[in-house]
Amino acid sequence: MTYNVFNGTLNLAQPILCYCERVVSLFVFSAEVECEPPNNVLNKFEGTMTWCNELHSLDNDKVLLRGCVLRNTEWCFGLVLFAGRDTKLMMNGGKAKFKRTRIDELTNVLIIGVRMLQIMH
Repeated sequence: MTYNVFNGTLNLAQPILCYCERVVSLFVFSAEVECEPPNNVLNKFEGTMTWCNELHSLDNDKVLLRGCVLRNTEWCFGLVLFAGRDTKLMMNGGKAKFKRTRIDELTNVLIIGVRMLQIMH
């Protein structure tokens, strides 16, 4: 399995291999996940999943971030750990800064200058 990380680099995701006798058994999937709380650190994830009395480690190699594209895989089953504003990418985004161009700044100065000239006359 490969996936694209937020910056366009290509990484190899290590799947947790669990064999089920029937796909139907996945519909009654019951596991317990213990992991770190939502945070904005993109290159670190630690947790464990207990499923079928087996302990599976969850780390950065087994986690796909929001917006990743799965390739070279016919199908897979996944587990959503955090959604919405709790995803690592959403928390890492921060507030967007408003960028002003030089033309915007020049226009503002000219408008203020013209207005001051109108007030004086």
